[in-house]
Amino acid sequence: MILSMKLKLISYKVINSKVLVIGDICVDKFVQGSVHRISPEAPVPVFNFSRESQYVGCAANVAISLSRLGLEVDLISLFANDPDGNFVMDKMISEKVGIENTIQENPSDDFFTSIKTRIVSDSHHICRIDKEPNPKFVKKLINENFFLRKLDKINHKDYELVIISDYGKGIINNESYKLINELIKVPLVVDPKPSNKLVYKNSFIVKPNLRELVELLDFDYNFEFDNISRVVYCTKNYIKKNNIKNIIVTDGSNGSYLINEEQFIHYPAQKVEVYDVSGAGDSFLSALVFGYIFKKNLSQSIEFANKAASTTIIHSGTTPLQQEDIEKLGI
Repeated sequence: MILSMKLKLISYKVINSKVLVIGDICVDKFVQGSVHRISPEAPVPVFNFSRESQYVGCAANVAISLSRLGLEVDLISLFANDPDGNFVMDKMISEKVGIENTIQENPSDDFFTSIKTRIVSDSHHICRIDKEPNPKFVKKLINENFFLRKLDKINHKDYELVIISDYGKGIINNESYKLINELIKVPLVVDPKPSNKLVYKNSFIVKPNLRELVELLDFDYNFEFDNISRVVYCTKNYIKKNNIKNIIVTDGSNGSYLINEEQFIHYPAQKVEVYDVSGAGDSFLSALVFGYIFKKNLSQSIEFANKAASTTIIHSGTTPLQQEDIEKLGI
C-alpha cells in the first residue's frame, strides 16, 4: 500500500514532464503453436498453429512505456496507411501518446508498415519473418518533406529530453540526425543501430547493447572469452571524439555499464527466469529516461532500468512496461 502511494506520487510529480520520441516503428506479431513431428516432405518441423497476437514495437513501444510511467509523450515517426499502420495509430491513441507529428503515407510496393513475425513453439522461437519497406524509399520520404516541417514545428515545445529509437529502417539517417542536432536544444538519448554507420554525435546518452557497442567501435572482441574492460579505453576515446557525454551498455544477464570520460561502473542485473527478451531493451531505455527525469541521477536511473528490463523478459511478446510491474519497481 505504501509503495503504491509512493509511485502515485512519482507519477504526479512527472505528469507535466514532456519527452519526444523519434524513430522507426513496427508491428510485432507472435504466432504461437507447437511442433511434434518432422514433415514427410522435407526435413523441417511441422508447426501446429494455436493463436496469434500482435503488439507495437520499436519506437512506438518506447513511447507507450514512457506514457505508462506518467510522462507526456509525443512521437515522431512515419508509417503506412495500411491495416498494420492503423493498428499502431489506434494503439498510440489508446495509450495517450501524442501523434500530432506522426505521418501516415499511402502504401506501395516500396513502402508499408514494418512487421516482424515470430514463430514460437512452446516458448521457443523457431524463426522470425521480417517484412520491411525499402529503407532508401523511407529515407527519401523523411528527408524530402517530413523532418524539416515537423521538427521546426515542435522546436519550441518544452521537452526535457528527446529520445531517438533507431532501428535502421530509414527514419534516422545522416541527414535527419544532422537536422535533429541542429534544431533540438535539449539533451538527446539515443538507442543506436550500428549498421546505420552513424556516430550519434553530441548525445547526452548513447545506449547500445554490448554487441552494438563493439560494432560502433569497430573493435576486435571475443564475446566468449573477453571482458568488457577490454573496450573501455576505446569507448572513452570514442566518447571524447564525438562529444558524447555517456555511453550506457546493456549486457543481458550481466547487467549494464556506465562509461564516460571519468567513470566505468558495472550495475549487476537481477536474476530472473527468462521467458522472452523481445522489447527488453525498449523497457530499459524507457525506465532509464523516466528515472533520470525524476532523479537527475544516472546511477539510480540505471539501477531502476535494470529492474524494469527484468520485468519484461518474464512476459511473452513485445511487452511494454505493465502497470502491475511498475508498482513493484520503486525508484
